[in-house]
Amino acid sequence: SSPPAGFLIEDVVEGSRADQAMIEPGDRLLMIAGKRPRNLAAARAVLGKGALEPVYVVVQRGQRRFGAYLR
Repeated sequence: SSPPAGFLIEDVVEGSRADQAMIEPGDRLLMIAGKRPRNLAAARAVLGKGALEPVYVVVQRGQRRFGAYLR
């Protein structure tokens, strides 16, 4: 079997943009702004504490995929 897609979200900071978008630990980050993140460092650069630009992400929870707009 192939490895799971995307990057595992291990933690979501309370009150963060991800928390407000209802992203949860255990979800998998599949896309950021229409592109697959190259690596975890690239994902953190866009989504980390200092990131203020709004961005649309696609996340997978179990078998369900959904999009969230992080503001």
